[in-house]
Amino acid sequence: MYYGGDIVTVDDGRPEVEAVLVGDGRIVAVGGKRELMRSRRPDTKLVDLKGMTMLPGFIDSHSHISSVTKFPDFSPAEGVTSVETLVEYGRREFDAWYDRSVAEGTYEPGDWFIGNGYDNTVFPGAEGPTADDLDRISEEVPVCIIHMSNHVAVVNNRALELMGYSPGSPLVREYAALLGRYPDGRLNGLLEEEAYFRLYYDPNVLMDNAVTNAPSEEDVLRHAMRVYASHGITTAQDGAGSNIAASVRTIVEQGDSLIIDINSYGDLGSMSVPSREAVYRDGLRRAGVKLFLDGSPQAKTAWLLEPYYVVPAGKGADYDGFPQMTDDELYAQLAECLRKGYQVIAHTNGSAAIGQFLDQYARAKLVTAAEEGMKPVLIHAQTITEEQLDRAEELGVDVSFFNDHTYYWGDYYLTSILGPELGRRISPLRTALERKGLNITIHQDSPVVPPDMLFSIYNAVNRITRSGQPIGPEYAVTPMEALRMVTVNGARQYGQEDDRGSITPGKIADFVILDRNPLKVPGTEIKDIAVVRTVKRGRVIYPAGGAD
Repeated sequence: MYYGGDIVTVDDGRPEVEAVLVGDGRIVAVGGKRELMRSRRPDTKLVDLKGMTMLPGFIDSHSHISSVTKFPDFSPAEGVTSVETLVEYGRREFDAWYDRSVAEGTYEPGDWFIGNGYDNTVFPGAEGPTADDLDRISEEVPVCIIHMSNHVAVVNNRALELMGYSPGSPLVREYAALLGRYPDGRLNGLLEEEAYFRLYYDPNVLMDNAVTNAPSEEDVLRHAMRVYASHGITTAQDGAGSNIAASVRTIVEQGDSLIIDINSYGDLGSMSVPSREAVYRDGLRRAGVKLFLDGSPQAKTAWLLEPYYVVPAGKGADYDGFPQMTDDELYAQLAECLRKGYQVIAHTNGSAAIGQFLDQYARAKLVTAAEEGMKPVLIHAQTITEEQLDRAEELGVDVSFFNDHTYYWGDYYLTSILGPELGRRISPLRTALERKGLNITIHQDSPVVPPDMLFSIYNAVNRITRSGQPIGPEYAVTPMEALRMVTVNGARQYGQEDDRGSITPGKIADFVILDRNPLKVPGTEIKDIAVVRTVKRGRVIYPAGGAD
């Protein structure tokens, strides 16, 4: 029995209670302390919150948990704030990996060195690294540093050679618009979208066939779950294309289990049952299908209705990004998902991509006449328009905003991506909430940014950029509205509102305990609140080894 602090249930029927009684991993009762004391058994353990705050466990509405902490972190958090610091950091990480691999006898010619998370928007002039820069890390070993958006990457000249990218080759003509060039026409190592994704699926260059500097998939997942739990997350997502099922199987065979529930989204071929019938097995649920409709605003590959405020070098003045599939291709996939009852989560950053999804989803609904199932979800939705919000409400489409863009890249939106007028209305949470028929969530898209729910709540409430300037404060929400987005609204997005998302009798006993109440501190202090304990199905999962 929990008592002795603020207990915020996020249940409209009983928003605050004095105590919570838990048994067999479920919430048995909520109410007054004296009342629940009479209901307890002789062996009931009493947990005094000592003035701390208890909330429902946070629900991750979109991320890629199996990719978190997979490669060395080249983000600004590690001091990588220029091309020069990227090269210096890369040399250190490369030397440590190479020397260790040679000493252990695990290095083989052709192995790749991979890093993740560089953010050129904080570099002087926003200029990113080139193949020649990465040659300073190594000329012999293929080097790939992935952009924080995971939609572009930069490789060294050895990697370009291995991938078959060279001026005049047929492959360059096929991907010509997706390969960066120096002024003299040479390839500069920048790979956009499909030209980069070849690293994962082309058997001629498939990185997964080579030993890289990455740890095992199982170790990555184990570590990532601990990271998520440390941020109070009890239900997470793996949002596309990983080998997570195999990793989970290996973990279970080794006698362990997942400490949090994970919803996995893959391609059409990975699904076998309707999403509404999918269940958790060993903590993993095959929840639906992920579709990519465009790219990244930070990388300027998202597909917009209007040209970029500052177009990338080498692009025309009317450059507005590009789609990932044709209307007919999208329609065919949506129709199949509707017929089979698969939930769709659609990566749609740009307003043109959002419009394409809504158009083709309406077309697929009309033609298939499928019964209502799990609602599709617009993922990221940075530049959604007022009219598109209305259409999403009308069509029964959920919207999950990557609202942390306001902090991490808000300055870049205002000065380069969209400009001061359109830039200020990215992730328009307040406007979206005015559509009462919309279910709104927020997410971090980890590993793009850390899975820090409290920081996301802070950003939703304050809308302040990295440099400290306000960005569309009229689109901010209240702390309770933001809290609902990462609890009960997240559960509703998964179709699991009867099982999680609030502290309600009968639901799973998933909780996060904080040192302060986010509803009572000044909004600017929410980011400084600490997660003290995370409880999953009544068992403490953070800190590790914590008493139940």
